Amino acid sequence: MFGTAGNSIRLMFRRELFGPVSLAGYSCIHTLSRDPREMYFKIACQWRDFAATAGNLKRLPPRLGYGVCLSLDINRRQMEYVSCLVVAAKEDVPQELSCLILPELDCAVFDHHGDAALLPCTLQSIFDTVLPEEGLYPVTFGAPAFIQRFSERFDPLTGMGGLEILVPLEN
Repeated sequence: MFGTAGNSIRLMFRRELFGPVSLAGYSCIHTLSRDPREMYFKIACQWRDFAATAGNLKRLPPRLGYGVCLSLDINRRQMEYVSCLVVAAKEDVPQELSCLILPELDCAVFDHHGDAALLPCTLQSIFDTVLPEEGLYPVTFGAPAFIQRFSERFDPLTGMGGLEILVPLEN
C-alpha cells in the first residue's frame, strides 16, 4: 500500500512488516535541540562511540545500521536513541551494549534522501501531517517511536547516502 500527504513536499510511504529482529547497540538519552545540526552532531558522536565496539559483534548480513528511537518525550524534550546492528542472537552481545529484540511490526516506511541533519524536519512532517492525513496512528506503547534504517550507501561523515524511517503503526 502506498500513500502520500504533505503540502509543498509530498512524502511517499509504503507499508512493510518489519522484524522480528535482534539488534545490539549503544543507547544514549539525548536532550532534543531546536537546531537540527546539533542533534545530528550528537547522534553522529554516538555512532562513532558505537563503532569502536561494533567491530567485535557477530553480525548477520546485510550489514545495515539501525537507529532506534525507543522513547520520545516531547514535554521533557528527551529521546532515548540506540545505534545498532543486526545480530544472530542475544548471546552474541557484549555486556557494554544493549540488546533489543523487536517483534514483527507493521510500519509506514518513508525514504529520506537529503542530509541526515534535516531528519527532524522530515520526522515532524511525518508525525504532524502525513500520518494524520492518512488516518494512521503510530504505536504509543510497546514499540519504538521510529526506526532509522541506513543503507550501505550511507556515509556517516557527510550525512548523505539515504536512509529509511520506519514508523510502527497501530493495527
